[in-house]
Parts: sequence; structure tokens; C-alpha cells
Amino acid sequence: MEMVFRKLPGNQHEILVRARKGPDVRLPAQPDGPSMPHDLVHAVVETALGIDDGFWGAMARGATFQGFELVTPAGTAAPG
Repeated sequence: MEMVFRKLPGNQHEILVRARKGPDVRLPAQPDGPSMPHDLVHAVVETALGIDDGFWGAMARGATFQGFELVTPAGTAAPG
């Protein structure tokens, strides 16, 4: 699984998740956010501690959570 954390202007970020058991998804930028993306912290901790059944382990197995959007092959979010 590949996680791409993209920094955007205004202390925003978005996340793209590819090469998992489910379809590619993205979490679009939120109006406000911390300087360190919360989900990036999860990724670092879960990887460092070898946690396979946490948030990112579930994503790798195909789970999708509220706020994530399906990504079309052209790289844009599917209309919802």
C-alpha cells in the first residue's frame, strides 16, 4: 500500500492511498488542520510498533472510512 500525504497552502493537506486491496481513495483537504497530519502520526506509530490491525492495516485490507472518496483512474475523485 502506498500513502501520499500532500501539503497544500494554508496549513492543509490531503491523503491519497493506492495499491491496497480496495480501490484507490483520497481524503480531501479539510478547512482547518494541524501542522502534522493526524493520519501521518498513525502511520508512523503503527509502522514503528509493527501494528497490523490499526487504522492503516484496515485501510490496506480495503476498509474505507468517512470522508475518504474513491479515486477514478484519471486521478480525480469520483462524484459523490
